[in-house]
Amino acid sequence: MKRLYYVLFRHVEVLVIQIAFLVLPWTLISTGDAKLNPKPAVCYKLGDSGIAAPQIMQHVAPYYPRRAYALRLEGSVLLQAIFKANGSIDQIQVIKPLHGGHYGFENAAAEAIRLWRFIPGKRQGTSVDVQMLVSVQFAL
Repeated sequence: MKRLYYVLFRHVEVLVIQIAFLVLPWTLISTGDAKLNPKPAVCYKLGDSGIAAPQIMQHVAPYYPRRAYALRLEGSVLLQAIFKANGSIDQIQVIKPLHGGHYGFENAAAEAIRLWRFIPGKRQGTSVDVQMLVSVQFAL
């Protein structure tokens, strides 16, 4: 009987915690507190009016996937990424894979651009997030 009571108590305790996690976020959002519900950042696209492109200061070459190197495969991967105003790169997406995405070129390209250093894009003299396409070349 003691064990059954403990199991039931644990089940009720877990259930209360789960309900708290479901209800709590909605109550915090509904208060309208700016710290809990920040204004979403604006991301501009390259080509928008008045947007200066980020300038790449340090270009890091991607590593060549071993299997692709052995097969002497070459080409380019087209990626889309957000160059953030704080100097980081976020939300990297593959737009055009190389050789069907079977040789690891896409991962190598994404890792390489994460290491790039750049001057952020600007709008009216202020650093802003800019979404743009990046082509990463693989050549032997």
